[in-house]
Amino acid sequence: MKYLSDLKKFIRNEELLTRRLIVKNSRKNDYNDIKRQLHDMKLKEKRERYLRNNYPSVKLAYDKYRLTMDLVEKK
Repeated sequence: MKYLSDLKKFIRNEELLTRRLIVKNSRKNDYNDIKRQLHDMKLKEKRERYLRNNYPSVKLAYDKYRLTMDLVEKK
């Protein structure tokens, strides 16, 4: 009898994990979610470009960062 109740608990836990995994994977591949991620990336890029254009210190830091990244890519 105890084995049966343990088996039922195990099955319930695995069922919950499986449902969570299915939902997580569906969110990764969902068209609307990908569209939202693209929109968020565009907004972030627009904000960063605004900051670089209006603040010289941010532009200088960005230029140094790009130079460093270019040097690392060449190796």
